[in-house]
Amino acid sequence: MSVNYGWRVDSCGIDLSMRTVSDNIGWMSANIDAFDEFARLLRVIVHPNDSTFD
Repeated sequence: MSVNYGWRVDSCGIDLSMRTVSDNIGWMSANIDAFDEFARLLRVIVHPNDSTFD
């Protein structure tokens, strides 16, 4: 079983993904709220010198 999240950051021209995989369906089900909370905390930080977009 897997729980997958995906984002497109148009301003940076990048795609992101987060995947949680386990064969323990009970554990996955019990922790789905924690996965959601963690996904909401993620932020994209791009250093201006590393950017290749306009």
